[in-house]
This record gives sequence, C-alpha cells and structure tokens, in this order.
Amino acid sequence: MLRHIAAAVLVVVAAVSLDAQGQQNKSAANQFGGWSYRATKNPMTDKKDVFCSLASVNATINYIGEAKSATLTLSVREGKFNVAVIMPRIITQSSINSKTVVCRIRFDEDEPSKITLKCIAPSNTAFFDDPSAILAQLLARTKFTIDVPPNIVWFNLDGLSAVVAQIEADTGVKLTD
Repeated sequence: MLRHIAAAVLVVVAAVSLDAQGQQNKSAANQFGGWSYRATKNPMTDKKDVFCSLASVNATINYIGEAKSATLTLSVREGKFNVAVIMPRIITQSSINSKTVVCRIRFDEDEPSKITLKCIAPSNTAFFDDPSAILAQLLARTKFTIDVPPNIVWFNLDGLSAVVAQIEADTGVKLTD
C-alpha cells in the first residue's frame, strides 16, 4: 500500500514538473514513439528515479464532460517499479484499507480478461499488482486496451522496448523477470 501511495505522489509530482521539462520530453517522445520520459536524481538516495507516460490514442469523458486522454505510466522510484493507468475518472469499489476497480484488459486482438487494480484516492490512478508481469505482456504486443469503468481506452505501444531499455540503464533495476 505504501509503495502505491509513493508512486501516486511521484505521478503527481512528475505531471506537475513536466511543463518545466517540456523540451526534454518532446525529444524523448520522438526517440521512444509516443512515450514521454523523465529521469531525475532522487535527493534521498542519489539514484535516478524515472517516470514515463503514454497518452491513450482515444479520449474519454471526465467528470465535467471534457474529452481527456488516459495515461499509461511506468515509474521507478527508489528502486521500486510500478505500472499504472491514469484515467479521467474511475468508479471504485471501496474496502476498509484500499479502493479497487475491476476492469478488463485486452492485448492486440486477444480475448479480454478481467483484472483488479488498486486505486489511491483521491487520484484517478490505478496500479497493477504485478508490474513486471503486465510489462512482459505489454512488451510482447503492439496494442493495449483497458476498460476501467466508465472508460475504455487503448494505447499504441510503439517504442516501449526502447523505453524499458532506457529505464533499466538509468536505474539499474531489471523490470521483467
């Protein structure tokens, strides 16, 4: 749980500071397909933390009716790897200590499967429990579709292999088993 909260904070901090790194992110997006890539030195560990994001190809509607893209994220903070999706809105099922959302995922043209993601309130970020396993599946495909109620969005995964290689080089963390 603490790992997810720390990752949610990293997602928010990285999103806020993306404007200051606009030029760096634009050149990285060209190198990594549509992926945005940001590496920073962690002041507590002196190691690199990395935040990467990919906007969905299609948009969905947020709480006030605006069309917004969803974002698929890969992050490494203090050596911990996370994969998450940020949606314009998420309807969660509350439990005592956490919130979860049951969603469907689909790779390329395969049959959809159900998965439960953990959400950290009040953000619209949903985390995959096993980031290495989901990343292995993403690396083997070109298209990822996710239905996180009430949103259905898809991502073009071009450039993912290059992003993963750069994350591993920058952080020294092996992302897949």
